[in-house]
Amino acid sequence: MHPRTAELADLLARERAALLAAVDAVPADRRDVAPEPGTWSVAEVLGHLQAVEGGSARLLARRLERAREAGLGPERDATSVLGRIPRALLLDGPAREAPEITRPTAGGGRIPGIHVGGTADAFGPRGRPRRLPESRTCPAAPRSR
Repeated sequence: MHPRTAELADLLARERAALLAAVDAVPADRRDVAPEPGTWSVAEVLGHLQAVEGGSARLLARRLERAREAGLGPERDATSVLGRIPRALLLDGPAREAPEITRPTAGGGRIPGIHVGGTADAFGPRGRPRRLPESRTCPAAPRSR
């Protein structure tokens, strides 16, 4: 694995672990309840993150494939890219409105694979969501196409 890919994968694994620890800190029976009107529940936030992550991965894969078709060669620079990620802006920046496709749905739309009763069995190897029965999923945004 390229060093840049490895450092980004490690960062994502650490961030996912922190997220799961935060979810585990919320009582299971409160994860489907928004803390106040107009805000998202833990389950809705997880659904949003899954939609964003999946859509981002597909977009990056498409763009990388197009770049390779256009002649992009292998990455030769192995210096760290972590310092270039605007983490403060991403984590503590101004509130933003989520794109429609990544917003939780009011009517109980569901994304298979999100389980908010407990995170220990919700995620499989490498932190990927496990596919769980529909009855164990949470309301969330529709999958992007």
